[in-house]
Amino acid sequence: METPVLNKKQQKLSLSAKKSRPKETIKNVLSTPYASHWPQISSPEDNSTLKEVLELNLPKIRAETAKIPWRELKHLKKPERKELRRQKNNEPEVDKKNYEGLRLGVNAVTKLLETNTAGSVLIAGDVQPRLMVQHIVDMAVLYKIPILVFNQLRDVLKSTCGL
Repeated sequence: METPVLNKKQQKLSLSAKKSRPKETIKNVLSTPYASHWPQISSPEDNSTLKEVLELNLPKIRAETAKIPWRELKHLKKPERKELRRQKNNEPEVDKKNYEGLRLGVNAVTKLLETNTAGSVLIAGDVQPRLMVQHIVDMAVLYKIPILVFNQLRDVLKSTCGL
């Protein structure tokens, strides 16, 4: 009995003849084909003036909590704990009326721009990637709403608002 031999056509269709191609790597890149408008504050005088105005006028949104050991707090009820922390900080409770017109975050600002109810928009200049907030800049320009990109916004929000 002879060993069966495959002809050329059968060899091409066999599993051993089918070589696997090298896997292709696809990289997703976020980019836009249009020229972007980034209204950044350029002069140092305007930067310092805006920083001073924000520090004076931004409300305290989140009060700093005092670091009190749990062994002191575990025997107190929750309202008493809150009062003790407030006394340790020597700060009054945060009043929600102070920041009624203030919106933080990309989604909240986008909703305001969609409904055309935003008065002005302030964006942190160190946002990465910029494409995440570029639509806010485009919408503000479209609806003729004043917009600024401020490089020190994160520092100001941390020091004044507690965020």
